[in-house]
Parts: sequence; C-alpha cells; structure tokens
Amino acid sequence: MPKLFVERDYVDQELAKLRREMSNLKAELLSKLGEEFGSQKHDLESSKRQLEEEMGITISGSEESIPVEGGAYRREIASAEGKKRGAVGASGTSQEPGDEKDPSEEIVCFDRKSAWSIPLVLSWSNVTDSIFACILLLLNASMQILFIVILLSPEFLGEDFSEQLESAKEWRRSFAHDYLYVDLAEKSLATKVCDEDGSLIFSTAQVALVGEINSYLALSKSGEEAFQLPYFQPGVLLSVLCILLWNICIFRELRSIWYVLKGILLGSAWSKARLSRPNVQELWQLSWQRGLAMSCVCLGRICVACALLISGCIWLGRTTSITELMLNSVALESVLHVDEFIFSALVPTNLQQKIQILQKVKIKKSRRCPSLENLVLFSVLSAALLLPYLLILAPLRETMLQVKYELCGGNQAFAMGFKDGIVREFVTQPAESNITGNRYIETAVQEKAFPDAFPVKLSVPVLEPDISRMRTMLNQEYVDWKREFADCPLDSNGSTMTDFLAAAAFEVGHTGNRSCEALEQYCSDSDTFDYDTFLRLHSTAATWLRFACPRACGCTDPHSSPVYRTPRHGCRRSCIQQRYGFSMFSGSPFFGQLPSFPAACKDTPPGTAWRHFWGNAAFMTAAHLSSASVFESESFRSFVGAALEVGCPILTVAPTDYGGNLLCRGSVYSLPLAWWCPETCGCASSGNAERDRFCFGHDYCPMHVPETDTTAAWEFIRKYDVLRVLMNPEVIPYSL
Repeated sequence: MPKLFVERDYVDQELAKLRREMSNLKAELLSKLGEEFGSQKHDLESSKRQLEEEMGITISGSEESIPVEGGAYRREIASAEGKKRGAVGASGTSQEPGDEKDPSEEIVCFDRKSAWSIPLVLSWSNVTDSIFACILLLLNASMQILFIVILLSPEFLGEDFSEQLESAKEWRRSFAHDYLYVDLAEKSLATKVCDEDGSLIFSTAQVALVGEINSYLALSKSGEEAFQLPYFQPGVLLSVLCILLWNICIFRELRSIWYVLKGILLGSAWSKARLSRPNVQELWQLSWQRGLAMSCVCLGRICVACALLISGCIWLGRTTSITELMLNSVALESVLHVDEFIFSALVPTNLQQKIQILQKVKIKKSRRCPSLENLVLFSVLSAALLLPYLLILAPLRETMLQVKYELCGGNQAFAMGFKDGIVREFVTQPAESNITGNRYIETAVQEKAFPDAFPVKLSVPVLEPDISRMRTMLNQEYVDWKREFADCPLDSNGSTMTDFLAAAAFEVGHTGNRSCEALEQYCSDSDTFDYDTFLRLHSTAATWLRFACPRACGCTDPHSSPVYRTPRHGCRRSCIQQRYGFSMFSGSPFFGQLPSFPAACKDTPPGTAWRHFWGNAAFMTAAHLSSASVFESESFRSFVGAALEVGCPILTVAPTDYGGNLLCRGSVYSLPLAWWCPETCGCASSGNAERDRFCFGHDYCPMHVPETDTTAAWEFIRKYDVLRVLMNPEVIPYSL
C-alpha cells in the first residue's frame, strides 16, 4: 500500500469539517420536510371536511400515504383514535386499509376492462360522458344479441347434415350410374366420386362431400375400412376439443358475472367502495339504484352468454370440415370480447380510468363453499364433454356413415341407360381393379394430343367431317350403326378398315402386320370372367375382326362355329345371308339367287362347330346370368361332356340352357343350333306341310330348297315373308 505524503492531523481536520457540513444539511432537510408535511396535512383535512359535507356521511378510520419527493421517508396520518398502523418501508409503497387478507374472507374484483362495468361509474357530474357510455352499453348488448340471432338463423347454420341423406339417395339412383357419365377408362361416375377423383367436372359437390366424410371419420376410400369406424376419428375429436374450448370461454364469462353479482349483493360495496386517485382517496357509497342497474346488466349478460353457448355448440357441431373447425372456434371467441373491444376503443378516457381503479370487494367465505364449488365445476366440465358428444356429434357421425353408404355403398362398377322403355346395363371397371382392359380410346387421345411422344401410331381413328355426324354415329345403337356398312366386303389386307383392325390389334397386343390374315387367330376370342372379382371382361377385338374380316372369321361359312357369329357381335346381316347362298345387296355375287341352306334337312354329326359351341356354352350361360358361378358347377360340366359325345339328341333331353334360352332358336351370343340339328329341332315336323317341305317349320330353321322345287320355293317365300327373317336375323324372337 503506498504511503500518504500528508500529515495525519490534516486528514483528521478535513474529516471533521465534512461531518459538520453533513449534519447541517440533515437538519435543514428535516426542517423543510416538516413544513411540507404540515401543509399537506392541512390540505387533506380541508378536503376531508368538504367531502363529508357533500356526501352527508362521516369518514373515520382512514389513513393515507403521503409520497415525499426526493427520498424514501414517509409519515402516516393516524386515524381519529390516533393509532399508528405501521411504518412505511423504503420501497415507496403503502398498504391501504381493508387490503389485509383474512382467511375467512374472499376478495372479488369488478371487470376493469369491460363495457359491462359502465353502470358502476355513471354520475351526474359529467352528463355527456354518462349518456355516451349508456349508448355504448346498448351497442355492446345489441351487437352480441345480433350475433346470436345470426348464429341461430337457418341461413347461417345451413341445412342439417341429415338432409344430405336424401340428396345422396337421389344422386345414386340418377346420375351415379348413368352411362352418359362413364369415362374413357370405363369407370362409372359413382366409382370416380368415391375414389375422390380430382379430374371430375361432374358431381364435384359429391366428391367434396365424400372427402369431408373420409377426413372427418378417418375412413378409407374403398375396401372393408370404407364403412368401418376406426377408434381414432380426428373430426369427432377435434369437434369435442373445439366445443370444450368454447364452453370454457363461456364458463369463464359466467364465472366473472357471478363474481360481480357477489360483489354487489353479498360484499362490502353497499357500505363502502373506493375510487383511488394519485394523491387523494375518494370514498363513496353504492346506491341501490346503481346496484339494481348493475344486477340487471349481469342478468342480461347471463342470458347472452347462455344463448352464445347454445348457438356456438350447434354451429361448431355442424362444421364438418376439419380445416374450418379451429377457425370457427376462434371466430366465436371474438364475439365474447366485444365488450372489451368497445371499452378499449370507444369508452371515454375519464370513465375508463374510473373503471380501471375500481377497488376490490370483500366477501365472507362459507365453510361449505369449497366442496360445493368443486362439485359444481366437475359437473360443468362433465356436461361440457358429454352433452355435445351425445346430442350433436354422435348422431352426426352415424348420419355421415349413412350418407357415405348411400353414395359409395354396394356395387359401383356398372352403368345403365334407358331408351324406349328398355333398361340396358354395362359393367364398368372398379377403382381398385388391376385388370388391364382395353384403353384404346385413351391411347388415341394421347397420340393425338402429344404426337411427338408416340413415333409409332397404335390407333387409327376415323375422321368425321363434322361434329353433328360424329354425335349421330356415337349416339346410335351398335346394330343400327353397322347399317352404315350394309354390304359384306372382302377381307381387308390392311389398306381398308384400318380403324377396326387397329383397335383389334391394340387390344390383343399385336404389333405386327395389321391384316385379316395376320389377325385371323383372334376371331374366335370370347369375353371372359375375372374369377377374383367375378367381373366380366369384354373382348371387343374379335367383334371388330368379325366386322372387318367376315370371311376369315367365318361369318359367311355355314359350317363355322355359331358362337358370336351374330349381328350383335360383329357379323353383318349381309354376311349371314351368304350362309344361305343369297344376298339382297346388288353388289354381291349372290344377289338374286334363291335362298337355300346348303345342307339337307338332316342332323349333322358333332364336328368343329359343335365342339366350339359347347366349349363356350359355360361362358354364354354365365354372361346371361351375370354370374361366374356356373363355371364351378359340376352338373353343368357333366351336361357339356354329354353334349359333346351324344350330339344333336342332347337337345331333346335339355332343350334350353341355364339361362332359359331355347338352344334350337339361338340367342344374342350364338346362331340357332337348328342349323346343325334341323331334325331334332322339328324343322321338318312342325305340322305345317308347306313349311316342313322346305325345312322351315320355324323361323329359326335353315331353309333348304331342293333343285326341283325352285318355283314353289319362291311362292312359299312370298307367302310367308321368309326374306324378312333372312334379311334381318335379329327378328327371331330370342329368349332374353
């Protein structure tokens, strides 16, 4: 430590001088404080006497803290009895009377940031502020009442979700399976809607509805889980939470109202309440008019809160969109804060300050209060959880499940059309199917839209000259449409009928030469069944080949297989006429010749055509019954085996197939078996001698004219209008 180069006596003298100066300053400061304190005491006593004269009451037992500038010294004015309550600490704060906590008392505060507290501070001293505050109070109540009216209005709530049930039924039986809405992938409108296909331009409302239901209940689009409720249902859970949050907000409002009522009716506000100013304490007594007005306001608040509770629960319960639930709950909560918004934005500053400095009110506690309060709060919480779920959400969940079943339940993979009183059905592809059906039309669209991506063209669409002709062609029935090609042409070598050959080649996956000779092996392909889904798979390749290659596919050969050699499956009428050796078309080499089946009126032994027919009999029966179960029938297999071995006599034992079709007459799937079994089918033993003479006892029989009866044959043809049947084989009354 360095040494001081001064005398010790000098240091002692300087320190003594400083002590004397500090003592003088302290005495001067205490003198000034005493003078200031005395003047403030005189002012307070004058204010006290003036207040007693104005209010007509006697104020006693009060004590005030007098802040002193520039220090932490405080003195307290004793009460009338002259007792000191305590000393003030150096923190600069004082303890007001009545703020001491008593275990047997409860302290309640008024709402200090709410327009509902306006009646507590209204006075005649400032009439303009009071009148404007009353207008704001009415505005606050009116806004919340109008919100309630709007929330409960049918226009805002919308239709109940149960009304969607009838709409779903109407949509399912009208548009969902209309053949007009089947897309290029052969999927029905119902299939695409239930798959939530975003490419749809029809039934978008149904797509959105199915999506909402699936998201709300966590259901899958298809399969067994599509209609089975999982344990975790996000929409129901979120609705419960949002409604619970809304209920808690309302309960907080109701509890705040209860505290205000307790402070008015049970507390010390009837005797004294306190409005504090920075340096002066103004005491006033709560009048019965003010208490009555505030009680009426509280009752109105209770009605508004209860109405908001009910309307809010209904609105949130009807919200089926998960994304809107949270937004709606937040929007609802803002309705409760209208009074706070009005208070902060519109209430005059003078009244705001008076409301914000309202003092606490003491209330005596009851010994039973804590237990009763716990019971009430637990009951309220239980009701907030259970009642909305049981009354709103559980019925909504069941209704949602019913609506989805009406929209997507049952079989979706079919389409129907109605024309001239006849209902027609078409089997479509399901959404989950992995079957690779014919998508020739889709390939044609892609090749036309993006030609650079397809250097090898797989499709050859026919270019129509105008849209009206195209619409006419597409809207015609298949059989009527083929009348555009009336004659029976020669087989194409690939230079003609390119559109039909391209479609057939695309379906069978043939990428080589597109000619009748190259594709002849596919002429006898038939439709098949998918055994996993029991759905019929349509094969249009053979149909187009029989249409473009009638000779290669056996449409003109009387000895070829009868299966699918009908106009409905590609063989033209003019080509079937050539089985009789005649034609009604002038361009044909058979024009003008006498119709006569080349075989005599005798049963033919089982041959290739007979075996091919019975080889496809199972499918034709299954197609007629729309069921693949016949493939698994042991009795049917035994019957087919006997038919292959016995031949025509089997028709006397079993004249009809499983579908009820008379085998001799034929069906839409095959030509009449009477052409191979005329004797067994009674073509020469019908009882009509004229018809039996020409083996034409029935319209489905094969007319045969001996060489010596040509003249009589023409007379017979004119008499019985035989050409009408021969020109249009479909007039034969098939048993459909």
